[in-house]
Amino acid sequence: MFTGAPLVSGDFDGNGAPDFAWASGSGVNVVRNANGNPPLLSQLSVNSTFVVGGEKTVSATATIGDPAPAGGAVIALSSSDPAAAFFLSGSTVTIPAGSTSATFDIGTGAEAAVDPVSITASWNGVNQSASFNVIPSFSFSSVKLLSPSLFGMFGGLNATSATVTVSGPAADGTVVTLASSNPALVTVPASVSIAPGTTSATFTVHVLTNVQVNTPVTISGSYQATTASDILTVLAATDTVRITKAEYVVSKGQWTIEATDSDLTNTRIDVLTPGGQDLGVLVSQGGGKFKGQGIFAGPFTSVVLQSFKGGTAAGAVSQK
Repeated sequence: MFTGAPLVSGDFDGNGAPDFAWASGSGVNVVRNANGNPPLLSQLSVNSTFVVGGEKTVSATATIGDPAPAGGAVIALSSSDPAAAFFLSGSTVTIPAGSTSATFDIGTGAEAAVDPVSITASWNGVNQSASFNVIPSFSFSSVKLLSPSLFGMFGGLNATSATVTVSGPAADGTVVTLASSNPALVTVPASVSIAPGTTSATFTVHVLTNVQVNTPVTISGSYQATTASDILTVLAATDTVRITKAEYVVSKGQWTIEATDSDLTNTRIDVLTPGGQDLGVLVSQGGGKFKGQGIFAGPFTSVVLQSFKGGTAAGAVSQK
């Protein structure tokens, strides 16, 4: 609405309900009130955004502003592509007298490519439209890990992501079931949803603990009758970490920790509570020595260190 353009109210369509109009540039905008006698068609909705043609039907609902008059409201229907979207009960739907809506089914035809279709409902001089996409059949293609190998990490702080992919745009409600061949070591969500119209979705893979030897774990996904998988190898630690100082100033809630690492190329050691809460990091001081400070509300009586190279160390924290 342009500034200064007056809003005018009046029953422009003669159905006994006030409508609204205002000037806009060289034209006039009119908003018709769907209530009244007779009422107007107020909405057309569908329950799908992407549907596989030839396999699924779409449910649609036509709504009017007030209860339909005696004899009902006979709504005319049309499709922008009758081969892709067609009406299973004919080219009209009747809203019964006293009701405000009626639902009808739309059949779909097989498609070789994504086909955006629009259906239109018409009654009492008003048209309402709704759109959805009829898509080709698709299949489950792959599971792919971002990192094929990871060191184990205390508390499950070590993680990578994985992507599931389908062969074409996904339909509404596409859910891939996930599994780990060793859930005590590596966990994944129970499932991941692929957004309608897209071809992939990403989920997080957590390593729960360290291993003594490199351990392969299969991460799999299943959709309909197809299963795909990838392998994550959980690596054994390549270094040894030792705690040389661990103090906690209770009044300040401040910890100070120092440690050494046998791998002089390591650059980081994480500081964890025994329950796996990440409190901060120790920074390399050179020569395999590490130091760090942080704030924690406590109590803090024991600590676990986790090296970027996989080594761990646990010990008591002295109180000051």
